Amino acid sequence: MAEEDKREIVAKKRGAQKQYLVYGCVIAVLAAFAAASAAFNAERGAGLIAFGIILALLAGGFAAYCFVLYFAQKKLPEALIYAEGDSLYCYQYRKKEYVRISLSEIVGAEGGITAREVRAGLLRVKTPQKTYEVAEIAEPFAAREEIARLKAQARERTL
Repeated sequence: MAEEDKREIVAKKRGAQKQYLVYGCVIAVLAAFAAASAAFNAERGAGLIAFGIILALLAGGFAAYCFVLYFAQKKLPEALIYAEGDSLYCYQYRKKEYVRISLSEIVGAEGGITAREVRAGLLRVKTPQKTYEVAEIAEPFAAREEIARLKAQARERTL
């Protein structure tokens, strides 16, 4: 195996976001209390029943959202971005596959700009044709610097 063909991990996924699991459990308990209150208030009128059911449905939806976030993040591969030879491979969550990008095509990479993007661990890899977004990265700014270093190395090899 040649030196350029070795796989170098550029960005790993963040650790498990256990707070999503905790939030989901707490909100599910609140949804159960709201459903129970709707049943206990049955003799008081339709308004309290409807309020309890709507509250239970909203809380159940938020709990499901938290559980989906937690389990979806756990299913991500460990290496979200890696380099192999003169190519960079970025994991695309929606397609559940890696996209190959030539290092010479990369215009730049940027970490999350807004606070929300930073919390999501978002990194954008830009090419002239398309911008690839990779989320749930442990250290997006370090990954950005690593991509710049790899791009410079690839440029030196071609000269």
